[in-house]
Amino acid sequence: MLKEGVGWRAIDDSDVAWGTVYAHFRRWTKAVILAELSQMLPWESAQAGRVGAMDSTHVKVHRSGCNPAGGQAAQAIGTSRGGLNTKLHAIVADNGEPLAMSLTGGSNHDNPQAQGLIQAMGTEAGVGTLIADRAYAANATRTAIEAAGCQVCIPPKANRVAPAPYDQSTFAKRHVVENFWEVLKRVRRVATRYEKLKQSFEAFVHLAILVQHLRGQFQSAQFRRASSF
Repeated sequence: MLKEGVGWRAIDDSDVAWGTVYAHFRRWTKAVILAELSQMLPWESAQAGRVGAMDSTHVKVHRSGCNPAGGQAAQAIGTSRGGLNTKLHAIVADNGEPLAMSLTGGSNHDNPQAQGLIQAMGTEAGVGTLIADRAYAANATRTAIEAAGCQVCIPPKANRVAPAPYDQSTFAKRHVVENFWEVLKRVRRVATRYEKLKQSFEAFVHLAILVQHLRGQFQSAQFRRASSF
C-alpha cells in the first residue's frame, strides 16, 4: 500500500479482507497512533543549537482523491498551475528529524504557515538557527523566529529597502529539508495523494517516516542512500 500506492481492494488474500485492513487503518488514524509513533522515533544525537530548515513541497492529488466529502478546501486540496495539489510544510533538523509539519491546499502560500510551524516546533527542539528561502522573508516570520530564540537565516527579497544580512554558508544547509522530501517521496503513497481525507493522507506521511527511518534512510544530514526502498 505505502510503496506502490495501490487501492485497498488490491489486498487479495483469502485469510484477510481488505475492508478489515482499511478499518484498522482508519481506527489508528482517528486515534493518531501513527503520528504518535513517528514522534517516538530515536534520531541521531542532536547537538545544542542545531540548525533547522523550513520549506514545503507539492503533492499531486490523484483523481481518486479529488472529490472528498466536505469539499476540497476542507481536506487540504487546492488548485495551482499544476492542477490539484496538497502542500506539505515542515521544519526539519540537520539530523533529518522532522520537528513540525502541516498540510494545506496546493494554492496556499508558504509564509502564512511559518508561524504555526515555529510554534509547533517549540523551544525544546533546541534549534539555534532556522533557515528558510525568500518565500519566508516577511517581517512577521523573522520576528517569530527570533521570538522562538533562533537566529534567522533567510536571504532578503530584491525589493528590500534595508536587506538584513544572512550567512551564505549556513544557508547552504537548507538542503536537509529538500532531502527529507526526497526520502519521503520514494514511496508512491506520499509522492501522489490518493486519499480523499486529509487525516488519512497525513497518517500515510507519518507511516512513511516510520518505515523510512527503520530502513535507515535518515542516517545523516546528507541522508546517505544505504539502500533503496
